Amino acid sequence: MPLSNKRNITPEFISAVIFDVDGVLVDTVPLHFRAWQRVFSEENIMFNEKEYQLINGIPRDEGIRIILGVAATAQRIQEIGDRKQHYYLESLAQTPVRSLPCIEHLLHEIRKEGWRVAAASSSKNAAVILTAARLTLYFDAVVTGYDFQYPKPHPDIFLTASRMLGVEPARTVVVEDAANGVRAAFAGGFHCVAVATSESADALRAAGASFIAPTTHELTLDVLRRYKNPPPEGGGFF
Repeated sequence: MPLSNKRNITPEFISAVIFDVDGVLVDTVPLHFRAWQRVFSEENIMFNEKEYQLINGIPRDEGIRIILGVAATAQRIQEIGDRKQHYYLESLAQTPVRSLPCIEHLLHEIRKEGWRVAAASSSKNAAVILTAARLTLYFDAVVTGYDFQYPKPHPDIFLTASRMLGVEPARTVVVEDAANGVRAAFAGGFHCVAVATSESADALRAAGASFIAPTTHELTLDVLRRYKNPPPEGGGFF
């Protein structure tokens, strides 16, 4: 069960936060990258940082379709996806899952404010990751790749989380680490801040992030408190 919260919410300010998982809450991005790189090397396809940024934050099958292009078939996507999942879970079993620095403190402070909190990930492994990192108790809702239809930059994932929380997008801040995620947040009418753990600050800024934390150390409650409802045109601080 989520931690209890009892403080009143001022209507004009935000009252909910939606966190991406990989690269925002936990440091699993290197595990994903190595699994992708391994599976595509077996296909004789080059996969480096540039390719990873193309598919960062979107569902596995959609990412494979983007990388394969015209060579994508349903059978090949399934086979590559299964191998990628196997390599990722293999690495995960050998690597302790820990929250990124200062994240657990931030989640605790958010709960004390009385805000609603969700985790939203394109990964179907998200619930397992949050349990392994011992973060589940902080969330009122968890959205995984099983729960929505359209991949980022479509806002479906965040709109799903918003409905689960019962808070409209204009009163919600999304915290992202991927340009596709930032675009999805703004497309859905959410405020959005970013942390540059897996993509450059320039890429996140170009996608529309109004605040960019270099690391999770700078992602603080004071940053989130500065947002109010409704969001200015294009997002941003009041």
